[in-house]
Amino acid sequence: MSILSEPIPADFVLTVDDVVKTVLSSSWLDLHTLTLTYNEAVLGPGVVRVRFSTKNPDFISVAGEIVTPFDMVITAP
Repeated sequence: MSILSEPIPADFVLTVDDVVKTVLSSSWLDLHTLTLTYNEAVLGPGVVRVRFSTKNPDFISVAGEIVTPFDMVITAP
């Protein structure tokens, strides 16, 4: 991803253990890792789901292409 592009936090739908959370900010750690921050202590959630359901011209890949919508589920080991 292009770390020069900044996705809008409101474009993400974040659920933690089936509870919707408000994404407050996003920041790039590197070309492959985007951190989403929400206002709550993290106590080891079991399932995190991140959905990005729009095309935003400010969220682009290194090749300059607009990031397409995605739906990703992450589970604790």
